[in-house]
Amino acid sequence: MFSGGDQLKTLISRAGTLGLGLLVATLFGKMFTFGVSGLAFTCLLAAVPGALAAAPFAMVLMAAFLTQLGALQTAPVLIAVVTAFLTMDGVKYLLASRKQASAAETTQRSG
Repeated sequence: MFSGGDQLKTLISRAGTLGLGLLVATLFGKMFTFGVSGLAFTCLLAAVPGALAAAPFAMVLMAAFLTQLGALQTAPVLIAVVTAFLTMDGVKYLLASRKQASAAETTQRSG
């Protein structure tokens, strides 16, 4: 839940007993985890308003410029926004078709 600075100090102070392999694995694990969490935040930053607003590409650009993403990191953000946008449109369509079917059923019964 935190940065892991306290644990990293313990790891470095006991480096001789733990071994170089564990230190290198910890280093790469921290870098990987930090990178994934930053990308997940950017996807969330763009996907939530992108699901509600009818401007998904504007949300991708907004998130890319705000977080200064590179070209390769923009692709997962685009996928997250388009998925959220299409999901919301699908839900709207299902709700509208269910309402229309209910209205047609009510009309048949009364007619």
